[in-house]
Amino acid sequence: MTFTTKEHVGCLDGVATAEDAMDLAVWLVSTKNASIDLTTCTHLHGAVLQTLLAYRPIVDALPHDPFLAEWIMPNITRSGARS
Repeated sequence: MTFTTKEHVGCLDGVATAEDAMDLAVWLVSTKNASIDLTTCTHLHGAVLQTLLAYRPIVDALPHDPFLAEWIMPNITRSGARS
């Protein structure tokens, strides 16, 4: 599983699969002030991307992957997101 949590920060590591989408959605709904760390994320399955688009959590750390950082993240992040 590539989705892990620590208190109010969720981390997606490596390849985020479709199976991670439901865990991510449940966690985002149940966690107040939830934020996401995508530093080591290299791929977002469409289901995970849709979950992030639907909930638009604060992104604590942008992915190192250039494609995700430059093309995908501007559509997901809310103001206040940090790099």
